Amino acid sequence: MAITKRTIDALTYSKVGKGAQYLWDSDIRNFGVRVYPSGEKSFVITYRTSTGTKRFYTLGKYGHLTVKQARDIARQKLAEIHQGKDPQLERQDQRSVATFDELAAVYLDEFKARKRSWKDDNQRIRDHLRPELGSKKLTEITLRQLQQLHQAIHTRVSVYIPAALVD
Repeated sequence: MAITKRTIDALTYSKVGKGAQYLWDSDIRNFGVRVYPSGEKSFVITYRTSTGTKRFYTLGKYGHLTVKQARDIARQKLAEIHQGKDPQLERQDQRSVATFDELAAVYLDEFKARKRSWKDDNQRIRDHLRPELGSKKLTEITLRQLQQLHQAIHTRVSVYIPAALVD
């Protein structure tokens, strides 16, 4: 059966137990809709990795994506899988990237006992870098953001330097 807006709207959870229920598309192999006991519906694809492990990949929730958008994403992801990529593994890798806060904590712990200027570094990170970059993943921070932050810090700091000290 081809998945359409009408079939998804009419779909209700009827499985015994608490596991998800699936409706698979007849047009695109391994593309379907997952329904939970709560009634939530999501578009999914299923595939096997190069080692044979079966995986499910959620494309998005029904309502946030239309059937056409989900089909287009499914085709794209299935093509990537055919080329040897594993979108589930890529998603897990993205989630495990450290944040700036985590990197700063490791840096400060590492150099606390060995660096005399550790307190200055701690103050600079606390006052200037963490407010701007703290919760960002390291892969999200761009060179442009760092340049803008550097310029903003320079502007703020130069305001506080007494003119008698600047030659």
